[in-house]
Amino acid sequence: AFVLTSFFVLQGYLRDIGTHIRNLQRSINDMEELVDFQSEPLGIEDRPGAGPIAITQGHIAFDNVTFHYGNHRSPLYRDFSVDIAPGERVGLVGHSGSGKTTFVKLIQRLYDVNAGTIAIDGQDISQVAQASLRGQIAIVQQEPILFHRSLAENIAYSRPGASQEEIEHAARLASAHDFIANLPKGYGTLVGERGVKLSGGERQRVAIARAF
Repeated sequence: AFVLTSFFVLQGYLRDIGTHIRNLQRSINDMEELVDFQSEPLGIEDRPGAGPIAITQGHIAFDNVTFHYGNHRSPLYRDFSVDIAPGERVGLVGHSGSGKTTFVKLIQRLYDVNAGTIAIDGQDISQVAQASLRGQIAIVQQEPILFHRSLAENIAYSRPGASQEEIEHAARLASAHDFIANLPKGYGTLVGERGVKLSGGERQRVAIARAF
């Protein structure tokens, strides 16, 4: 009986070791892919002398933009123009593949257009530094991800050095301050894993405040 018990215990240990080895190999493969990805040349590079973008109002203008992916002959946009005024809310509606996601990608200059220009406050985004452009853009997902930290830490995630005054100002802009202030621990309230202690609407408000 002792020998049989020892065999099963040893078998369990060996199985665990095999599992750990497989997980380690998978992690090594993932790391190799990451290193290879980082060594690939940038698809879009800054133009010589590109400086930071100076956004004062946020006016976005597509002027006769034509764009297609790769070698696709049929353009997704052809001579497309639109003006979005500062503070204006715009909804993009259309069937799958109609260019809604592409519209947002072009504003971030993840791709260069084939013709025409995209400008923010009169500045052609192809002529400015990409890092400065994307540093002015925030994306709030429909299902925002929150961390099991305090509300203040979640709001200040993109700028850890933000003061309490700045955090509360962002929360007010997102209409989140009132519900946060009514919580027993206020901005020190822990939100739970993925924000489970908050309602869906409250999670979105916190994510909007984080974007601000």
